[in-house]
Amino acid sequence: RSSPSRVSTRPSPCPAMKLPVILILLVNLAERFCFYTINGTQLFYMQHKLDYSAQSAQSIILVLQSACYLSCLPGGVLGDKVGKYRTILFFAIAYFAGCLAVTLSTDPSVKSAPLFLIGSFAGLAIGSGGIKPNVPNFGADQIDKEEERSAFFSYFYWAINIGSAVALGFMSTLANSPTSFGIGEDWGYFVAYAIASAAMGVAAILFVSGSCAYKGKNAKGKSSVMRPIMRSVIVSAKSSGRGKFALLGWLLMIPFFALSFVQAFMTGTAGIYVGVVSCSCGVIMILSLTVAHVDNSWL
Repeated sequence: RSSPSRVSTRPSPCPAMKLPVILILLVNLAERFCFYTINGTQLFYMQHKLDYSAQSAQSIILVLQSACYLSCLPGGVLGDKVGKYRTILFFAIAYFAGCLAVTLSTDPSVKSAPLFLIGSFAGLAIGSGGIKPNVPNFGADQIDKEEERSAFFSYFYWAINIGSAVALGFMSTLANSPTSFGIGEDWGYFVAYAIASAAMGVAAILFVSGSCAYKGKNAKGKSSVMRPIMRSVIVSAKSSGRGKFALLGWLLMIPFFALSFVQAFMTGTAGIYVGVVSCSCGVIMILSLTVAHVDNSWL
């Protein structure tokens, strides 16, 4: 007697790849491709084209990378307040505009350091802060089944890796060694950044084209995320020693990053003094937060 055929009960991940999901993944891929094309070549460009010292260029890039991660906090809060779709769209446009500014600044006839930095901080740093915390959640909102959401996050990280790998593996070579591709010596960065900007612009247009198909496009968070956390820390600081350390540590983040930003653009003795104060704030901040949050029972 023939045995009955087995039917797999494992849900197929294919349904997760609907058009809205694909468009959201393209935005994520383009953002990472654009970010690492520019950020992965900035150090060399600033040193050899804009005549920054190695120390100054490295300091500015580290501050830029810190700003990219810090901006995710207000970006996530804004996504809950006004909706993830609007937040992604607004910051994708800002990201694209910043990339255009960076691209224009690398035109040999322009070669503007202020425009390069403005585009980097106003475009890459602020733009990525609005995109990164909202894209994965908005993509997951398009999928109803839990199993298919797992598939989506696999695709999501593939998009990150593919965009980053192409940017760092190919685009950095195009920017730094343009003559290998038949491009003039002075035009490598301009061409590489123009391609990255175009990719971000196309992704933003495609994202808008799927507006009618997105689920929860106008959905907003039901409650504030940061407010209860801040209130809990402030209230606990009145009655707990660890609460006081926590409050001190979180408050010191503001002068630490502000002074780090300022110090990155300073030179000479004044820059050293600002760096010492910034470093002191950072050490106290880390120690305070470590003491406070090694055990959160006081919350």
